[in-house]
Amino acid sequence: MLIYIFFVAFFGTIGILFYNLGIKILDVSIISVLSFANPLVSTLYGKFVYNEKLSMLQYIAILLILIGIIFIFYF
Repeated sequence: MLIYIFFVAFFGTIGILFYNLGIKILDVSIISVLSFANPLVSTLYGKFVYNEKLSMLQYIAILLILIGIIFIFYF
């Protein structure tokens, strides 16, 4: 169990470091769009890797997330 905790802490630290580095180098609007896409990525990961069945409400949520990301990115 200790090895799993180590990897969670390690990759969490790496993620935070790269997030802060991205904010420092690029525009905050680009980095925030990528961070808001996290629910979309995890939903699609579950669909394709674990063969989860998605309901119509989840497909609508994916569509709304994509519209929101595009809206935030361009405006």
